[in-house]
Formats: sequence, C-alpha cells, structure tokens
Amino acid sequence: MKYLSINVPGYGQVDLNPPGGVPTGGLETGSKIIQAFLNLALIIAILTALYFIIQGGIDIIQSEGKKDKLNRGRQRVTYAILGLVLIFLSFLMVSAVSAFLGTDLLCIVFKPLSSCK
Repeated sequence: MKYLSINVPGYGQVDLNPPGGVPTGGLETGSKIIQAFLNLALIIAILTALYFIIQGGIDIIQSEGKKDKLNRGRQRVTYAILGLVLIFLSFLMVSAVSAFLGTDLLCIVFKPLSSCK
C-alpha cells in the first residue's frame, strides 16, 4: 500500500490499511468513485419510481369514483413512468459517454468489480 503510506520522522514508514471496498489511489480511483455513485443513483431512482407507481395504483384503487383522487393517482403513475423513461435515457447517455471516453462507467452495475477495467 504505497499510496496510503506516510513517513513519520524518527519512526520510519507507517502503512495504513483501508477497509475493503475503499478506493486506494492510482489512476482508476476517480473512475471507481463515479461507478459507485452512478450505481447507487440508478438503484435509488428506479426504486423511487417503482414506489410512486405502486402509490399511484393504490390511489386509483382507493379513489371510490372521486375524480380528484383518480386524477391524482393517474398523474402519479404517468409521472413515475415518465421518470423511468428518463432514467433509462440517462443510462444510455452515460453508456455513450463512457464508450466515447474509453472507460466503463457502468461496470459495477453489470459485472463483478474484479472484472472492471
């Protein structure tokens, strides 16, 4: 771990061992941080959209014929589906940018970490 070593005067070199999964330096550290952030953001966005689809469905079921509750549930489902479409479009854009830059920013989503560049 030469990236996380420090020299303390009079004591020599002190090695610091980080916990597992923490990027430890080098050229691909920034790429790993971006991969982890995109992975987390993608999962949170999809789960949030699915939550709103379910909540909108519950609103529609419980509307009891009241137009305002029915419209609110319908709008919630419509906007959640639109959000999912935007999530997948952004996924495609990130894939295109990462292909252009020659790196795989979405590697963690689909492959084990050990097989990433």
